[in-house]
Amino acid sequence: MSVDQLLNSNLELRMKVENLEKELIETKNELSQTQEKLNFTTEELEQKKEMLGKTKGEFEKDEITINSLNTEIDGLKKELDKANIKISELEKSLKSKEEELENKIEELNNILSQKETEIQKFNEIIAEKDKFIEDQTAHIEKIEEELNELKPPEIEIMSKGKKIQISEIRARACIKCQEYVTIEPDDPKNQEIIKHFEGNHRGHTLITLDLDEIKGQYKRI
Repeated sequence: MSVDQLLNSNLELRMKVENLEKELIETKNELSQTQEKLNFTTEELEQKKEMLGKTKGEFEKDEITINSLNTEIDGLKKELDKANIKISELEKSLKSKEEELENKIEELNNILSQKETEIQKFNEIIAEKDKFIEDQTAHIEKIEEELNELKPPEIEIMSKGKKIQISEIRARACIKCQEYVTIEPDDPKNQEIIKHFEGNHRGHTLITLDLDEIKGQYKRI
């Protein structure tokens, strides 16, 4: 091989070496840039991992909170179910009480109606009694007038050794039975007789009047 060939070959080799060195430098630069990108990407990945860890922690907290809320909601649902059952029972009880109250009111209205009917009958009886008393009073007044017209002379009777005009004697009389007892205020036994007389004629029309108004018409007891 000649010297020129060797020189050319050496030159080619140098050029190849230089090219290789350039390529190596470029490759190193690219590798350095790639390393920087990798480092940045690694840092970014770590940041994202950290953020993901925080997010995961918050999510776990939120999940715990959600589970707790779900537990409370389940408890509230159970309480609501119990409350609804209680409300249903109360509504049934209230309806029963209302029906019972309506029955009581109806019963009381029936009793009131019966009492009103009885009161009406009693009022009719009282009206009849008042009419009877009015008629008897008119009859007595008529008898009194007739007696005054036919009034006999004063008659004296003896009472406890005293002379008493018959016109001065009072009597307690029953219009219905047409019976009487004389009234002697100073005689305790006579007071007992009068009480016994009034007890026997309870519910009848009793009057107090002069003896000469009924003498001969009523029976003495």
